[in-house]
Parts: sequence; structure tokens; C-alpha cells
Amino acid sequence: MAEIASTTAVTAASALCAVIVGGLLVYSNRVEQQLILSSEQKDVEDRLAKLEVLENNVKKREEKVKEESRLLEERRISLKQQEDILRFEREELEKRESAVTEAEAALKTKEQELQRRQEELEKQAAERDDEKTADTEISVDEEDRHDSDAETIPKPKAEPESSSEGEKRKQMIDEELSNLIKEADENELEDPFDEESIEALKKAAHKICYLKKYYDVMKDKFIFFPSVTKSVVDYTLIEEAEKFYYDEDDEYPQDLSIGLRSVATMRMAEEDDDIDEDYMLALAQDVEL
Repeated sequence: MAEIASTTAVTAASALCAVIVGGLLVYSNRVEQQLILSSEQKDVEDRLAKLEVLENNVKKREEKVKEESRLLEERRISLKQQEDILRFEREELEKRESAVTEAEAALKTKEQELQRRQEELEKQAAERDDEKTADTEISVDEEDRHDSDAETIPKPKAEPESSSEGEKRKQMIDEELSNLIKEADENELEDPFDEESIEALKKAAHKICYLKKYYDVMKDKFIFFPSVTKSVVDYTLIEEAEKFYYDEDDEYPQDLSIGLRSVATMRMAEEDDDIDEDYMLALAQDVEL
């Protein structure tokens, strides 16, 4: 009986040990699974963190690309504006060059005409000298008559008083400038001249226009120069007006100067006078201001 009890106790102990070992194995497996799950969860979290960082980097790069695109567009617009300005200035220079070429051609024609007139006058003077030399029997009365005729040769008219001449000069400038501005407003410009622009032109014209006068013997009158029209065409009036237009650093409006020069150029072409300022300048007098 004791042996049977002992065997039963051993069997029971063995069974208990087996249960305990089994329980330990199950627990160990669970712990191992928990560790594996924890490790995998950590890996997932790390990957999610990396993905979040990557997403932020992508967003930053997208924003950077958008900003660079915006800057490129602004630069493109700026370059387009500069290109338009350069094209406008090139066209303006071409117009000025064309006007200068036309003026040079007109001056050459006037020079040839003046040369022809000078030759005719010299020829007439030579013929008169030959007639005087050949006629050796002129009476005293005839000599007196010739002296009287010589006295009737036109002489320059007496210069007006300084004040009236200055007022005449100012009136000529104001009338000519007013007509040019009026014609430009009506035919060349979308927006008319404003008061500041007109005032700057008047001050400039009063300073540089009609400063010289030349007595034309053939027409028996004084010719005043340089005219307002010519000063507009050769751009000297616009350059001087910029000094009176707001601050000296401010440029005179290009649309106004282009419209005014267009009218002045057409007017010079229509007038087609025989005035040669280079020739007159050598014999000219200063106008009393």
C-alpha cells in the first residue's frame, strides 16, 4: 500500500510539474509575442515618424518650388517690361535719327540756295562795278543821284526798345508753344497736357528760344531764332523742360514729348523755309530780354 501511495504521489508530482512547465512555456510564448509586437509597433511608429518628416520635407519643397515659380514669373514680367521700354526707346531714337536726317537734308538745300543767292548778288555787284568803271563821263548831278540811290538801299530797321522787344519775344514764344500744344492735344495724345507740363515747357522756352536775331536784307526784316518748333524737334526744349518739371530727377513724360515732337516735325516739313541758323548765327545779334 505504501508503494502504491508513493507511486501515486510521484505521478501527481510529475503531472504538476508538467502543468507548471506547460504554463511557463505558454507564459514564455506570450511574453515573447508581446516583445515581438512591441518591437513591430515601435518599427511602425518609427516608420510613421519618418514618413511624417518626409511629408514635411515634401511640403517645404513644394512651397519652395511655388515661391521660385512666383519669382520667375515676376522676373519674366520685369524683363518683358524692360524689353518694351527698350523697344520704345529704340523707336524713339529711330524717329529722332530720321528727323535729324531730314533736317540735315533741309539745311543742305538751304545752304545751296544761299550759295546760289550769294553768287547772284556777287554777279550783280560785279556788273554794277563794271558799269561804273565804263561810264567815265558821269556828271556831278548823276553822281549825286547815284549817291542818293545808294542811300536808299535798305538798312536794318531801328531796334525796338528793350522792353518791347522782350515782350514781343515772349509773345512769339507763348503763341508758338500754345499752338503746338493745342495741335498735339487734338491729334497726337490720348491724355492732354497738364498744367505742370505746360509750365515746364514755357519756362524752358523763355530760357532758350528766340535769343538771337538776324536782319534779312532781302526781306527787310529781323528773323528771330532758334524757334520753339526747332527746339522741340532737336530735343533741346524737352531736355531743358526736365529741369523745371517737379524735381530735376523727374523725367518729362515721354508720351507728351513724342506727341509734341511729332507735331513740330510735321510743321517744319510744311513750312520748308530758307532759314539757315548756322549762317545767320555768324551775323546775328543778341535779343534784348
